[in-house]
Amino acid sequence: MPAYEPAADNYLPYQQTNVVNVRSWDPGSLVATFEKVRTDPTLKGFVFVHCKRGNDQDCSKVQNKIARAARMVMGPETNRLDVAIGGYTNRNEVETFLIGKDSPNAMARPAYPR
Repeated sequence: MPAYEPAADNYLPYQQTNVVNVRSWDPGSLVATFEKVRTDPTLKGFVFVHCKRGNDQDCSKVQNKIARAARMVMGPETNRLDVAIGGYTNRNEVETFLIGKDSPNAMARPAYPR
């Protein structure tokens, strides 16, 4: 777990989405985040996948879908996007954050630690 960064508590999600069915969920719903990071070199992006307790495999599948979609949309600019499993919540969900490239990194805010 990274060191606590108080500034990260003030970041607001850019996008949030629930993942009801992992198999049919389309990561294309996050294209706005991918495009914003790709076209604005002053930004870096963070995508956190939160899992329902006990659904670790689902979380990994969603994380892989997001990473694959980001590579397709962003190409080499994916080096400014971090896709990570953020811990547990009461349902499978995804949050994205856009922050200045020199700002402290965003941190996942799960309801339950991983």
